[in-house]
Amino acid sequence: MSDFINEFANTLIFNKLATEHNIVGCSSAEIDIIEQIFDIRLPELYKNFLQKMGHQAGRFGQGTDMFYQHLIDNQEGFQELLQEDEVVFELDKNFFVISSHQGYIYHFFDIVEDLIDPPIYGYMEGDFKVKQTNSRFSDFLLGNLKEELSL
Repeated sequence: MSDFINEFANTLIFNKLATEHNIVGCSSAEIDIIEQIFDIRLPELYKNFLQKMGHQAGRFGQGTDMFYQHLIDNQEGFQELLQEDEVVFELDKNFFVISSHQGYIYHFFDIVEDLIDPPIYGYMEGDFKVKQTNSRFSDFLLGNLKEELSL
């Protein structure tokens, strides 16, 4: 397990966004299922995230579908939104959607770019373009944490 993910979990606990009991990770078998369904190899830091808190991370991520039970639906929902917005962007097989915020904001990474801590790209309904939102997945997590702490 990566030191970053362990420190991130400890930060959630320290800031009372989670407890040790409501941080629930995925099994290796569950992670393997996702890799098989999408025929990809997930980046290491993302796999570490899933192992540590892939099912639940306390109040962190509430309102955002970023946990295991939403990963398949996120992929389909993003594709539908792109079609509805008539965006000329192909959700390539190397792209993996990691989150959906209320069905109108999606984030994903490209596994070809980095198999450790990849850049994160985002799309917001009506924006009509995909853009890089974070230079690394770890920055995506820290940005979401900062946003939740400011609320």
